[in-house]
Amino acid sequence: MGRTALILAVAVLGLGLAAQAAETAAPSGDPYIGTYLGNYVATGREDTPVRGWVLAEGPGLYRLAIRFEDDVQRYGIELHGQQAGPRVAFYGFSSSVWWDGEAKEGTLFIGRGEKGYGGSFQLEKVIQHSPTEGMAPPAGAVAVLAYEEGKKPDLGGWTNQEWRALKDGSMQVKPRSGSSVTTQAFGDMQMHLEFNLPHMPNDHGQGRSNSGLYIHQRYEIQILDSFGVLPGSGDCGGIYQVAAPRVNASLPPGQWQTYDIVFRAPRFDANGAVTEPARLTLSHNGTIIHENLALHKPTPGGIDDAGATKAPFLLQDHNNDIRFRNIWVKEVDDAAGLMPPTGPLK
Repeated sequence: MGRTALILAVAVLGLGLAAQAAETAAPSGDPYIGTYLGNYVATGREDTPVRGWVLAEGPGLYRLAIRFEDDVQRYGIELHGQQAGPRVAFYGFSSSVWWDGEAKEGTLFIGRGEKGYGGSFQLEKVIQHSPTEGMAPPAGAVAVLAYEEGKKPDLGGWTNQEWRALKDGSMQVKPRSGSSVTTQAFGDMQMHLEFNLPHMPNDHGQGRSNSGLYIHQRYEIQILDSFGVLPGSGDCGGIYQVAAPRVNASLPPGQWQTYDIVFRAPRFDANGAVTEPARLTLSHNGTIIHENLALHKPTPGGIDDAGATKAPFLLQDHNNDIRFRNIWVKEVDDAAGLMPPTGPLK
């Protein structure tokens, strides 16, 4: 499982800067990592909206990328930084310009040289949430993992009873205990799932909060801490070794994220040969990252169950303490043309 490294991804669609409040709480426990919103400010020009990402690179080490959000300029910078007391100092050359600045108490300032001559980036940290976080199951849906805040969930619908039912209402992977499969099978369906990834700043690539959702136990949707990277098929929301997400819609580790899925099962003839491939549409944190994607065969690790029009789904144990909650499924007669819910981050 490989990961494309270093370069930062495009923004999630539909976010208004004016509507975003600067919050400094850090669900990951790290006060610096996260999304920053603000402007590029320079004499003689209008302020230009920008978006920044701060990622942990190891003990006290960070990476920063900033991108313009307008349709005219796509110039951005990428810097490395190191914690120094209550701040992170960023510095270095990017696009042949020397930049320096700092992140401190939820504010990020980066300028050209020590005094920001020629313009500066001024941003505030925000905590954003998926618009479908906490979405209740609709009429006719099966609560595969019912969620009630402050109450341990019932794991009776899952095969691996070694996974942990936590007091916050979530189910946590027990590393090295094996994956867990639903006891119920499903065909064409709409599905909602919420997951929370632990902050693992000392790990990289596929070692960083890894799991996976196998639809019909055939097709893996990757679950990974991919906040701020240019996504490949092995990153969060990727269909493993098949298709990369359209955009990186990941939130930072420690925050609840959502998958909303429409799945149309494959069609088979009497001999078990596929006549129509499975199709998948996936919304990650309210943004469509795959639309009507054809799945012609199982992804690596998937079961090739020829002729099965209904099957369970699987959550992968990849040796990390991933948490899940609020998983529900609504079967439909034919998922063709259906779309999962979408919307801007809150």
